[in-house]
Amino acid sequence: MTIGIALLLDNGPVIGQSHPNHVGEITLAEVTAHIRFLASDELEGRMTGEPGNATAARYIVEQFRSYGLTPVPGTQDFMQHLQLSRTSQSPENFILFGQDTLRQGREMLVRQAADLDMTAPVVFAGFGMTQSDSTASEKGPRQSMAGKIELTRFGAEGKSGTRLGFEAGREKLRMAEEAGAVALIELYDGGLPWSTLVDFLGSPKYDLGQSQQDESTAHIPHILIDNQDGKLESRLPDLDRARLFIRAATPDVVTSSNVLGVVAGQDSSLRDEYLFLTAHFDHLGIKRGGGTAGADTIFNGARDNAMGVTALLSAARVLAISNPARSIVCMACTGEELGMLGSKFYVENPLIPLNQTIFVLNVDGAGYTDTAGVSVIGFARSSAKAALLKAAEMWNLNVIADPVPQMNLFNRSDNISFSRLGVPSCSMSPGFHTFGEELQKYYHQVSDEVDAGFNYRYLFKFSQAYAQAALLIANWGDSPRWRKGDEFEPPSKSLYHARR
Repeated sequence: MTIGIALLLDNGPVIGQSHPNHVGEITLAEVTAHIRFLASDELEGRMTGEPGNATAARYIVEQFRSYGLTPVPGTQDFMQHLQLSRTSQSPENFILFGQDTLRQGREMLVRQAADLDMTAPVVFAGFGMTQSDSTASEKGPRQSMAGKIELTRFGAEGKSGTRLGFEAGREKLRMAEEAGAVALIELYDGGLPWSTLVDFLGSPKYDLGQSQQDESTAHIPHILIDNQDGKLESRLPDLDRARLFIRAATPDVVTSSNVLGVVAGQDSSLRDEYLFLTAHFDHLGIKRGGGTAGADTIFNGARDNAMGVTALLSAARVLAISNPARSIVCMACTGEELGMLGSKFYVENPLIPLNQTIFVLNVDGAGYTDTAGVSVIGFARSSAKAALLKAAEMWNLNVIADPVPQMNLFNRSDNISFSRLGVPSCSMSPGFHTFGEELQKYYHQVSDEVDAGFNYRYLFKFSQAYAQAALLIANWGDSPRWRKGDEFEPPSKSLYHARR
């Protein structure tokens, strides 16, 4: 089968010749095999730096090799290795309140650590932001906390929610240190369940080159303790002294890899332009602290993002035999769940000049609630929208353009690492309209696995649409551009100035 590109795109010059289209050769059996392996328990949630993540990377390498992709120059056996600094809080940390011992990762969480082993008076200071927040009757400058442990409610007066609480925490930590406190402890009763907070804050923190502490510049410990049932706050009159044993967090180094393979372009005038297809293959690993006997503890990440990697592998196979006009780099990214670290590392150490990278077609998502469509984050932000729409239509799917804009999803996956430097991009996701209860049953939950209810046939169609969009953009005579006035148009003009 061949496709006359002129019949498909009407918003720019097109390439005169037709190109073979092998998207229809993707099979249900192969997409099923990909996702069943990538989301299997044996990969233990594909956590960056862990063996399951390395096994997933090796699987992707061997698929690329079998399809006939070649390594991108500068990789080692298709892999771009990166070293990450991993900082973990000491499991020995504890607080002794009377006869109660609160331990790290259970009843307490250290947000910022510094060596401390002492018994000190405890002063309850309300929300801890001003003197008027505290139990003292007079208003004015804060009282001295010299040599004392400052104990506060979580957040700030009149501000609810976990995010606002964290923002307030940074300011009150600074104020507590200025007042001479030896530590700040907050009684946590925010919107997120304590168990979710343990998974988030209790996990090691990663970055690309240095140990990662809280954004504050303070130097005293900052601790949250579980107060969601009010049990500690009700005992405040009895909490006059406490012993703190805190050890400074210590970083170590872990290694992970992006996986890149290239399909060489066939058009002499366009083969030096590169379309990047990206999908992250990492996920969250194993639930910290385990669970009740027999409970599931593995974050399999079937929808997030084994579906995306399956679509990437499907596209790699058909593009390798479709003689695309432009060159195509298929890039499986590590470290996305840690803050897009794999793609950030790549753009800081590009193996293809960024001004030869004409578009990034990312694929990522939390799951699907509309199996008649595909969601496209950033759909209207570039001139690639015609190809995206046509690709969906060719496989009988609708485009759901930019759902839940208030969540700023465009900036929350690997496409943003490229876009901040000017490269046009978008992110295809399984179909959804709202980030509601149905998605949240799976998003970053141990329930996100390939179970009896998983829709393989939708994954099959989704993979076909993604591969089709890649083929259309690769063969389009004009390279995609940001919509006029987009926030990334100025860096794009600078990036491509010498070429366009």
